[in-house]
Amino acid sequence: DNLAVESMLRIADVWIAENQWEKALNTYNRLELSASDSEVVLLSKLQRGLLLYALAQYDEAELIFSQIIQSEYESELTLQAIYMRAFSIYMMGNVKDALNLCNTFILDYPESIWTPEVLFWLAEQSFNTGEFIESEKQFLRVYQDYPNHSLSEKALYQAGRSSMRKKMFTVAIDHFSNFVRVYPDSKLLPEIRFSQGDALSELGEYARSILAFEEILKNYPQHKLANAALGRVADCQFALGSDQNERYQVALEGYRSLLERVDVNNELRMQSYYKMGRCAEKMSRPDEAFDSYMEAFYSFISKSLPQTSQNLIWFTRSGFAAATLQNKIGNSSGAISIYDRMYEATIPASQEAKSRADRLRNSSKNIEKLLE
Repeated sequence: DNLAVESMLRIADVWIAENQWEKALNTYNRLELSASDSEVVLLSKLQRGLLLYALAQYDEAELIFSQIIQSEYESELTLQAIYMRAFSIYMMGNVKDALNLCNTFILDYPESIWTPEVLFWLAEQSFNTGEFIESEKQFLRVYQDYPNHSLSEKALYQAGRSSMRKKMFTVAIDHFSNFVRVYPDSKLLPEIRFSQGDALSELGEYARSILAFEEILKNYPQHKLANAALGRVADCQFALGSDQNERYQVALEGYRSLLERVDVNNELRMQSYYKMGRCAEKMSRPDEAFDSYMEAFYSFISKSLPQTSQNLIWFTRSGFAAATLQNKIGNSSGAISIYDRMYEATIPASQEAKSRADRLRNSSKNIEKLLE
C-alpha cells in the first residue's frame, strides 16, 4: 500500500534524526525486500546510498548507486545516482574519473534538476585547486542559467571570490554589487559586504572600503565577521594616515575598541596590539609603541598560545619591532633579551632572532674593547 511505503520511509527518516543509522539502513532493506513497485525499490536504495555516503562509507554507497544506474528504470532518481556515484568515487580518491563523470553528466543532462548541483560541485573543485578562471566561469553559469536554484546566491558570491583570487578586484566588486542588488535579503550579505571592503581596500579605495565594513557593524553587530570588520576599518584608517596624520589616532582608537570586545580571539587581539604599536610609532610615541608590541609578545608566551600561522606572525613582528625600538634608544641589552626570548620560543624565526642577538652582542664587545 502507498501509505505503508510512505510510513516506512518516514520511519527511516525518524531513525536518521535519532542518529540510529543501523535501524534506518535496516528499514530501507526491509522496504526493498517487500515492495513490488520498482520505483519504490529504487527510491529506497537511493536513500540508503545517500545515508551511507553521509556516513563516509563511500565504497558501499558507490555500489548501491551503480546498481540503481544499471536498472532499466530511468528517472531523476537514476540521474541523482549517476552524479552521487561520481561524488563517491571522488571521495575514494579517484579524482580524474569523478570529474570526467560529472562533466559528462552536465553535457548529457543539461535539463536535469541535479545539473546545477553537479556544476556547482565542479566549480568548487576548480576553486579548491586554484583554477580560478574556470571556477568563476562555472559559478557564473549556475547563477545565470539557474537563477531560481537554491545554490544561485552562493554561486554568485563564489564567482566574486574567484575574481578576488585572480586579483581582478574591479570584476569582483561588480559581482558583489550585483549580488546586493539581486539578493537584498540574503543571509550572505555580511560576507558580501566584507568581501567588497577587502576588494576596495586592495584597489586603494579606503574611504569606500570603510563604508562597506561599517555596514556590517551597523546592520550585523552580532555577526562572526563584526570583530574582523572593526579591525579592517582601523586598517583603512591607518592606510589613510599617510596623507592625513590624524588618521593614525583614529586607527589606534579603533584597535583599542576592538580589544574591549569580550569575544575577540587571541589572534585578533595580538594583531590589534601590534598595529596599535605601529600607529604609536607613526605618531612618534615610541614608549607607547613599545608597550603595545610587548603586550602582543607576552600574551603569546604567558598564555602558551598555539603556534598557528597568525599567532606566529604577530608574535614575531611584535618581537622584532620591540627589539628594534630598544636598539634605537641604545638599550642593546633590552633588545638582546627580546631576541633571546624569541629564540627560546622555538618559532620559525628563532634563528633570525639569534643572529640579531649575536650581532648586537659582538657589537657591544667591540665597543667595550675600544673603550678599554
